[in-house]
Amino acid sequence: MTLQYLQMQTERFLLTLKTESQAVITIKAHKKVIVLGAGISGLCTANRLCESYASDEVLVLDGAEKAGGYIQSERVDGYLCDRGPNGFLSKEPLTLEWIEELGLSGELVRANEASAHRFLLLEDGLVEIQPPPAFLFSPILSVKGKLRLALEPFISRKTDDAPESVWNFASRRIGSEAADTLVSAMVLGVFGGDAHGLSLAHCFPRMAEMESKHGGLFKAMLAKKKEAKASGTSAGGPMGPGGALTTFKEGMGRLTCVAAEKIADSIELNAQVERVTYDQEHFVVTCADGTSYTADSLVSALPAYAVGDIAWELEGSIHDAAGKVECSPLVVVCTAFDKKDKHYDAKSDPGNPRWYLVDVKYVKKFKRTVSLAELKQCEVLEDMQLVRKGNRLSVMPVTEQQWEFINGML
Repeated sequence: MTLQYLQMQTERFLLTLKTESQAVITIKAHKKVIVLGAGISGLCTANRLCESYASDEVLVLDGAEKAGGYIQSERVDGYLCDRGPNGFLSKEPLTLEWIEELGLSGELVRANEASAHRFLLLEDGLVEIQPPPAFLFSPILSVKGKLRLALEPFISRKTDDAPESVWNFASRRIGSEAADTLVSAMVLGVFGGDAHGLSLAHCFPRMAEMESKHGGLFKAMLAKKKEAKASGTSAGGPMGPGGALTTFKEGMGRLTCVAAEKIADSIELNAQVERVTYDQEHFVVTCADGTSYTADSLVSALPAYAVGDIAWELEGSIHDAAGKVECSPLVVVCTAFDKKDKHYDAKSDPGNPRWYLVDVKYVKKFKRTVSLAELKQCEVLEDMQLVRKGNRLSVMPVTEQQWEFINGML
């Protein structure tokens, strides 16, 4: 059955539609555009749409009680904690323009200078990533790895248009060791994903452009520095223009909160979308409570796995494509330096940390428990930190040989 477009300015309407299966759908309203998801992407999209259409022609649906998605801020025991990202790089003009439009420019704060320190967790502990020439004496890469990195200017540029992962690009240009140690860690920190599975062209288009235009990364950076010096601007790096880590006085949640307030009349919360179909003229979005909406256009700002769950009836490859996109599980842990706490270490500070968190995840369940007494009886493990006197931390390092030996005991 064909739905006629109903333009209603002051009230909502109800219309019933019988599908081919004779099931009755209650249509609550028709919209020009429906946006699925009220996270940062959905809110930004909806704000822009409301500039082109009336607010009652745009609808944002989200199953949560509060807009913002993963970007939420809260105060816990006097500390301001971000549940998701705790800042952004102030290198993208469009981001700053949107913040200005929302009236939040006066609430921006830059991160402490200590945040400029970046560390890698190697077998021997934390090692700070330093720029040349100090990097040449850093233990982050082996001598062989550093020599391979130095050959980057002499590596030929890619000549075909075949898709390439971030890791493959880095391995080809600066070597597999640098790709594993430096690039994979950087990608994990930026995207929370695997460099082997992420597209270079989509994640770091500037890197791809630097190679195609200048022949390599080092050559491109030299050219960019020359251009920047002539124009009096900043050259930035392979990932894009330089920027400072920035947030808001009340946390990143302030951004999504204000963005949602600006289009409050266009947002429907506690609206869990269960199904999306297309009736040859309009998209039909059905929520868990049975309420449905129709729209001329549909924008999804949901994770790929969520799209796969609700779009299985749509024609084409949307459902299959969404199901192939992997999403990495993430856990956000907030830490703080509390001088009043009995565990406070005066010798440790954000610029020179002595303590750090490591990623822990379930791999497998052992068939039995291996006791400390049993480990101490093994001569092969006599150098293992766990069996030494006074070493009883919750998480302790083991070498690959020690790990293989313990697995052999099970």
